[in-house]
Amino acid sequence: MNLRKRIEKVQEALLIRRAKDCICSNDARYHNSEESAAARRIPCPVHGKRRLECYIDLPITMALDVQDRHLCHCPPMLERQTEEEGRALTPEERMVAEAQFQAWWDKQICKLESPKHEVLTPPLRRTLETASLAVSRRLSDRPRNPWPLAHLAWGD
Repeated sequence: MNLRKRIEKVQEALLIRRAKDCICSNDARYHNSEESAAARRIPCPVHGKRRLECYIDLPITMALDVQDRHLCHCPPMLERQTEEEGRALTPEERMVAEAQFQAWWDKQICKLESPKHEVLTPPLRRTLETASLAVSRRLSDRPRNPWPLAHLAWGD
């Protein structure tokens, strides 16, 4: 094998290894802006400055990507924990998870209604309650996953 081909093989192997080490993402999702800002401060081992296109739209019940899970400082949620473990909720756990989410949501509404914030107007309250109900329904209507990691391919 001539020198040129050997050099090309070494370069190709290096590119493959670097691609495995890269933590940049075109579709990173976070629970809040603090998590997103913290992720941007983590340098990529391949590129240096992390190339990150992110969205702050992940429900609190969903897990972050594996490389960013240490950034989540949200209160513990059973549904997120089972997703991180790669298993499905049992019917009993589903009921507990829904109650847990509702308690968290009610706490968020109470924070908004505290004297520090403006009082929720009736239209805004209806909007928030409708959104909460829609999220709860969407979470409870998700198909049960017989294969623990198949949800990664579904795009949930």
